[in-house]
Parts: sequence; C-alpha cells; structure tokens
Amino acid sequence: MAWQLCLALVGQRRRRIEPDEGEYRLHEAAGAAPELRLTEPGDPHAVARWLRATGWQVAPTWPPAAVELLNLYWPMLAAPQPAAPQPAAPQPAAPQPAAPQPATPQPAAPRGIAIAQLSQSLDGWIATRDGDASVLLSIALHRHRLRLRALADAIVIGASMAAADDPALREDAGPQDGLPMRIVLDPTARVSPSLALFNDARAPAIIVCGADHQRLAESRWGKGRVIGVPVIKRRLDLKTLLARLRERELDVVLVEGGGSTIAHFLEARCLDRLHLAQTGVLLGSGREGLHSLGSAVSPHEPQRPDARLYRIGDDLMWDCDLRAPAKSRSAGDGERRAAARLVVPGEFMRIA
Repeated sequence: MAWQLCLALVGQRRRRIEPDEGEYRLHEAAGAAPELRLTEPGDPHAVARWLRATGWQVAPTWPPAAVELLNLYWPMLAAPQPAAPQPAAPQPAAPQPAAPQPATPQPAAPRGIAIAQLSQSLDGWIATRDGDASVLLSIALHRHRLRLRALADAIVIGASMAAADDPALREDAGPQDGLPMRIVLDPTARVSPSLALFNDARAPAIIVCGADHQRLAESRWGKGRVIGVPVIKRRLDLKTLLARLRERELDVVLVEGGGSTIAHFLEARCLDRLHLAQTGVLLGSGREGLHSLGSAVSPHEPQRPDARLYRIGDDLMWDCDLRAPAKSRSAGDGERRAAARLVVPGEFMRIA
C-alpha cells in the first residue's frame, strides 16, 4: 500500500494541482495508476491527509517500514518548488556604477530535483571488466531501481551506456502516460538512431548534444527530439540542460549512469541526491565508479554529505542529500533519525 501511495502522490505532483484539504483514500483500477480521492473525515480507509499548512500526512497506524519507504522516496514525490527569492539588498543613496554584465547569461536556478543511483561492490567496482553490472543488482536493489524509474519524469544516461547496453529504462515502471522520458547525453551526436531506445512509440528518447552538433542531430533524429546545449571544456553544460528539461515539465530527473556521467553531474554540482548502494560482492577488478570528480572533491577537504543509511534487502544504501547543510557529526544517531521524521499533533503523521 505504501508503494501504491507513492504512485498516487507522484500523479498528484505531475498534475500540478494543489489538492483540497481533507482526508484521502486510495482508488485502484485495473490498468490505471492508483489515485487519491477525497473522502469523509474519519473514514477508516483513509490513508493520507492533505493540509495546506503541513502538506501530506499518513495515519500513525502505518508500520515503520512503510513510513521509512515513504521517507526514502519523498523527495521525488513532493511538488517541486522554485528557489525562494532572496531579499534585495538596501540601495545606497548615491548612484553607483552598474555592475558589469557577464558575456553569457546564466540560466536561472532550476527547480525540481536531480537524483542519481549507483551500486558498487565491496571493493569499489560498479561493473565487471566487460561492463556487466547485473552481478551487483540483487532482487531488492533491482526493485528499488525500478521504483526510482517509475517516480522520475526523465532518466539520463551517457552515450557509452546507450551504445553498449541499449537499455529500455521502462520495464515494469507501471502506467505512466509516456513517462519517464529517456535522455541520452551525446555531445557529438555519435550514437545510432537505430537503437531501440530511440524507437519506442510510447516515448521516444531525446538526444542531448553540443549546440555545434545540433543541426546534424536534428537531421538524424528530428527537431523535436534534440536538445542542444553549450559545451564547456568538452563537456555539456548540465545546468542549462536541467533548465531545458524543466521547461518541458520534466522536474524529477534520475541520472542512472554510467559512473562517469554521474561523476560529471557531481562535478557540475547538479545533483541534489545520490543513492549509493553497496552490495556484499567482491569483484577483484572491474570498472571504476565515481573516479573523475575533478574539482568537486578535494583530497584535503573531502565531502561528507548528510546521509541516511537504509537496508535494501541484504544490501546497504546511503541516501545522500547533497544540498543539505552539513550537520554536526557529534549529533547522536537517535537525534538524526528523529530529525528525519516529523510527528505532528492529531491523527496523522507527517511525511518528512
């Protein structure tokens, strides 16, 4: 039921309509995504309540495992909000010379969320030497990956992953009305249009290339399926890309791989969260994971993101919040858990 509630909540987010205040019950119909429907106060079958002041809440009778699942996926379910405007600084009485304008206008801070997921072995490899990552995906981790796909509006992969694996990125995602959209990062438009990824009638993939290769890409894939963005130091400008995706109302972006693509997002500081799983497997050798972070991580000042640890089946996974201010490491584990789940007075428990 917790997972059905997740699907219903993501449907609410995509419709971009603020629900009416009150209690809701789940409505499920064969072949359709579950929906939340307003019900009478005190309905024993109510599973959630919406209050404008506090947002969505769930009944306290839900077991801890169900609330934990909702907390894990909540960042992808909550309605995306633009960054809060900063108060204007007081202006001096005397006129001041205008500040110089940058040669290239910078895109506004994007709203929504970008989240990456990656699995690695105990010795730090993300795949075997020939690129097989299936040995690192237990049944539970595979289910988690499918759930992330179902909740995302867009899934991003690199050109090398697309050419090597031609992944569908849609299996078992549920009825999503054409979503998630598949996005392939290919700066020089070199991947083949014949890939099955680009020939899915439900939602053909989008190719993202450098602006100088946009015309070539449009001649191969069609104008509506190509996004051209600036290239900075031979890399795509990811901030511009995220802004373009959100212009298309693709607010929740899942970066699925490979490792160098996720590292590129980290280096550009374009990730909000990272789900990093560690499986109980020793590979001995293989493909490296987040190995090219550039200036994103200094060996003298290593990052320690705020993270919560989850058990996914027999494996462990860190849910790293890359935007949260660093919390005091002296805080006890009980304090950190209490801060992650808020309980409000009344009959319902708020989803943190």
